[in-house]
Amino acid sequence: MVLTDVLSQYIIIMVTIHHIPELNIFRAEENDKEVGRIEYDQEEQTITITHTYAYIEGRGIGRQLVVAVIEYAKEKGCMIIPQCSYARVLTNKSEAYRQLIAEEAND
Repeated sequence: MVLTDVLSQYIIIMVTIHHIPELNIFRAEENDKEVGRIEYDQEEQTITITHTYAYIEGRGIGRQLVVAVIEYAKEKGCMIIPQCSYARVLTNKSEAYRQLIAEEAND
């Protein structure tokens, strides 16, 4: 499925996102091939997004990974520290996402 994201004006390719909690990653796959991943650390009720990798740029893969972590954090009642620069930019674009940023992330 191909969608156009009006806000970013990128062509968004929907990928399958797999959460692998024992490795602290979310993995993006397209046609059974890894096309991106996001790494995080979790301590109690805080999730620190450490790295976002999109192996094909400009297709919305990194965005989908960050959103997957945000949705996971909301489900678990966690706050987010977007240590990764891409995640920080994306979370700061939305008031709903900014409300999930932990206070210590602003220090």
